[in-house]
Amino acid sequence: MNYKVLELWNPGVLYGQLPPGLFHDLKTNCMNGTLVEKYNDQLVANIKEEYKYPHDKHPQLSEFLIQTYNVWRATFRCANNLSENEYPDVLDVWVNKQKKGEYNPNHNHGGHVSFVIWVKIPYEIEEELKVDHYTKKNDTLRKAAFEFTYSTMNHGVAMHTMWINKYDEGTIIMFPANMLHCVYPFSTTDETRISVAGNLLIRTRS
Repeated sequence: MNYKVLELWNPGVLYGQLPPGLFHDLKTNCMNGTLVEKYNDQLVANIKEEYKYPHDKHPQLSEFLIQTYNVWRATFRCANNLSENEYPDVLDVWVNKQKKGEYNPNHNHGGHVSFVIWVKIPYEIEEELKVDHYTKKNDTLRKAAFEFTYSTMNHGVAMHTMWINKYDEGTIIMFPANMLHCVYPFSTTDETRISVAGNLLIRTRS
């Protein structure tokens, strides 16, 4: 039988690394105690410490996010019909400082695309998966994972689980803003897990 596969278009997830200098500056800003504006009322997470990140004072980050968005757009052939008066812009950026047992339930974002940057992962995923209540008999538990939920062509629901480890520090993922995702709790350390997240949108010049 001769056949070929017809791959239907779909927007996807871009996975990359921050430049070392930019990541160093971002991590320093997240950990030096200068973030004071709480952002919890804008978010759904069961995380006590969430702060607005002043991206307008960190132009290198905004420039990198827009460059990453342009790669995302070209890769997945999205929004290729922008007019001369339209341009991508960073809508908001925030910092999640997640403690043991805290989590982020399934949710999506506003804007056009969203991103997550993993700044500090204080655990080894192998150790997380060894905890007593995680067994192969109960594989619905996603200890310490980041997970996407999305619909399939046959009207089902699928999950893509990312087992985030300390080696993922400095990684960025970019994805459609309305794509559902969540963060599961960790339990093997009292240290803080730090991530930076945010959204970009298409603005129109006045």
